[in-house]
Amino acid sequence: IGYYHNDLIYLISIVLMILGATSFLAHYKIIKTKGKSLIQDLQFKTLICIITFVTIILYLASHIVPIDLLFTVTSSITTTGANVQLASTMAGWPSFILVILMILMLMGGSSGSTVGAIKLYRVITYVKAIYRHIKEILSPDGRVIPIKISGRRVSEKEIGKTGNFITLYLVIIAITWIIFCFYGYPPFDSLFSIISLQGNNGLDIGVLNNTLNPVLKIVSVLNMWVGRLEIYPVLVLFRAIFEIFKK
Repeated sequence: IGYYHNDLIYLISIVLMILGATSFLAHYKIIKTKGKSLIQDLQFKTLICIITFVTIILYLASHIVPIDLLFTVTSSITTTGANVQLASTMAGWPSFILVILMILMLMGGSSGSTVGAIKLYRVITYVKAIYRHIKEILSPDGRVIPIKISGRRVSEKEIGKTGNFITLYLVIIAITWIIFCFYGYPPFDSLFSIISLQGNNGLDIGVLNNTLNPVLKIVSVLNMWVGRLEIYPVLVLFRAIFEIFKK
């Protein structure tokens, strides 16, 4: 996209990325309610707030061209992978910007959309669960504090599944990171690229190219595959294969 050097193309692309990171159910409700339901969608509101807030903070802290920051932030959280900067240019950005981009790539957009990564619904559920746990510690014994999202009570089973998924997601990233470091790749750059791989994002700062070690290429393929299928189906497949060989 950066080839065009055209702000209008960038802005249109940003809108399309946000639409792609909005759940299909929200798209349907937009048509049914003529757009009124969109402002009530928690994931959409969270997505817009994060993009806006992060872009402003990063601009004030770095003074990188605003449209480039907005595009990169949007591309990171929507796991689109499009970019207006070369990998070598991004590699020269301040480390704190790259760390924030990593966090955005971990989060992803709305559940039920085209995005990869953990998804905002799980992130919101996890954050609320942590907040509830803190409140329970500070509250009298026996107090029940339910977690609600968009007026719907989240079951304890769903909260547990969310925590397990996020833990597995991060563990797989950690294992892959150790493998990359074992082969001598820079730890920070490797972590950025692995998070991008797992979320099927596509952003890179110079690690992922045709010179990548063949073993790491296979590992990267597995990372993308596991991330796209959201881990559990892969675990079911491996269990089925294990049962076959066990017999």
